[in-house]
Amino acid sequence: MRGLVCALALCAAPLTSARAGEASAPPASVAQALIAAAGAEGVFAIVEGRPASARHLGSGLLCRFQADGQGGRIVIFPGLPRGDDVACEFADASVNIRLHATRLPTRATLSEVAAAAEGALRRAAPQASLRGAPSEAPATAAIPAWRRIELAIPGEDGDGDYLSLYVAQRGAWTFKMRTRAPAPDDAARARVQERADLMWRGALADIVAR
Repeated sequence: MRGLVCALALCAAPLTSARAGEASAPPASVAQALIAAAGAEGVFAIVEGRPASARHLGSGLLCRFQADGQGGRIVIFPGLPRGDDVACEFADASVNIRLHATRLPTRATLSEVAAAAEGALRRAAPQASLRGAPSEAPATAAIPAWRRIELAIPGEDGDGDYLSLYVAQRGAWTFKMRTRAPAPDDAARARVQERADLMWRGALADIVAR
């Protein structure tokens, strides 16, 4: 369990609000440039016919960056064998998203993984409060079962941010997605959640269809 907690703690590494400055656009060969910038050769590979997409070779995670790569980043985390703990990040003016794939050193259930990821997230953002009960979705032919928790992070100006965490498992791999975006009201939170749900389902479908 200690290995599980340590590995999942990395998913709680700082993910700033979308109000933060955006990264400058990489060169035209977007995926290749992002792989090189992360030192991720042999861990990620470009996808034929998709110059702005990179696939994690171990898990099948597909990172679909913007056409110009704006706000995109690939991350390889230390602590596990190279390539066993990775993420791709996407940021624009309205939302920050991190997709994360980890091959844990010990077997764990989806419930254990979700609890450990939530604990790591709460330690990273102790000011956040849970919004409602966690959501669950059963496995289908297209995607594995998954869970989602939603949190609110109060802001100094009273509007605050919306934060969500998704968790799923497929084979030896655990997949997570974190979303953070400004959300001054329920309508804004609903829009962010809808976008995040679509991206998460799409990411899982890409992995299964690999």
